[in-house]
Amino acid sequence: MTTAKFLAGQWLDTFVPSTPKAGGFTITSTPDEAQPISLLSNNEEGFPYLDLAVQHSPNNPPAAWLWKPEEDIMGAKLDVRVGGSFVWPPAKIEREAVKRAVFVAGGVGIKCVAFARIPASIYALISPSGSI
Repeated sequence: MTTAKFLAGQWLDTFVPSTPKAGGFTITSTPDEAQPISLLSNNEEGFPYLDLAVQHSPNNPPAAWLWKPEEDIMGAKLDVRVGGSFVWPPAKIEREAVKRAVFVAGGVGIKCVAFARIPASIYALISPSGSI
């Protein structure tokens, strides 16, 4: 696996075999977990990895392919590209210049906010139920 570089808030366009259209899936792992020697790795070998949020959708070819039995897809080559520009820290703004920001997240967006390494002076409102 090649090192993947992404920021909290981005997604992964995933091209699966025999499907020309990419599926866009939320990255739910931290940027650190995608690095070669991850101290935060959830596997014993410490290999880099990406966790994705993929809803079971039989009518969405990339999602349906990713929901196949593990033995049918393990070892298959996937082409991917990172997408999304709504990230933290914001592009073209010095992090130190941001004095105050409010983040509101729900659903899979919670992980993006949680992994953004937001300084204590900036507040994040996070609600797993979708209500604040």
